[in-house]
Amino acid sequence: MHRDAKISTSKVKVQTWALPWAQAPALNLSSVYEKASIGDTLPQAYDSFTPKNAIKRRAGIILHPTSLPGPYGVGELGGEARLFVDWLVTAGMTCWQMLPLGPPDPMFYSPYSGTDANCGNPLIISIDELIQEGLIHAKDAPANVSVGNIDYPAVMAAKTPALRIAADRLLEDIKFKDLREEMIAFRKLNPWIEESAVFDVARNLPELSTMAWWDWPESLRFRDPEALKTFQEEHKQAIEEFIAIQFFFDRQWKAIRAYANSKGVDIIGDMPIYVGGHSADVWSNQDLFELGPTGLPANVSGVPPDAFSETGGRGVRAVGVGKL
Repeated sequence: MHRDAKISTSKVKVQTWALPWAQAPALNLSSVYEKASIGDTLPQAYDSFTPKNAIKRRAGIILHPTSLPGPYGVGELGGEARLFVDWLVTAGMTCWQMLPLGPPDPMFYSPYSGTDANCGNPLIISIDELIQEGLIHAKDAPANVSVGNIDYPAVMAAKTPALRIAADRLLEDIKFKDLREEMIAFRKLNPWIEESAVFDVARNLPELSTMAWWDWPESLRFRDPEALKTFQEEHKQAIEEFIAIQFFFDRQWKAIRAYANSKGVDIIGDMPIYVGGHSADVWSNQDLFELGPTGLPANVSGVPPDAFSETGGRGVRAVGVGKL
């Protein structure tokens, strides 16, 4: 049984079509769709249309960069990533699909519940690439870790000091003046990073690190302008380090993407349906989300029961209010 439908702003209206497929007329569906408007009746063979760009079949692999073998306990955007691209090419693959690349939440380290939709995960910054650039001395690198399951807290504890050393060197060493100018341009081009930096520095303070932002002191929680100004002045160095580290991520990620593309491999990205509740996105845009009087999300996303869970799951990702 085949179907005929009308384009609708809310849902597709479907009715049955009794003729066998063999009797369906040959149509130039591409031209039909180009001229279609809301409310128009679609042709009887609408569900068989295949776009021209899908004629060539492709194959690829989904592999998050964290799952690459890495010398410091986690996969990185360095030599191992390029070797994986090379392997994809020899295997006849043309796609590399990844999970979201944002900084993961500090409880479950899930890429689907990150602390910032705009930022990159600092854990996958290649330490060896920074050593090659002279931003880190070999003696400052973390100890090598055998390939195995990722111990995220241990990786974070080991890599963060090295990344801060690289950030400070970029910010202060005259040798990196040109690279510092690139970072300044990156900062100007991405003004959202100012809010991201304040949030990340705040959430990592010892006195706030075990709290969600809606449990922070009210002046910081609700973004009192004077409190924010004071916080930025008191934590200026840490804020600039955060921005420098995000600059490292941006450079390395773009280099890997360019390398893959140069080899004929396309990157397929991914993103969560909702942003994390404990995130810079919600904290800095509270009017765009359904929050209670304390800031706690009033509605969060979830999933129904399925083959993986008899009871489904309740997420911690905040639901927006539909504003733009």
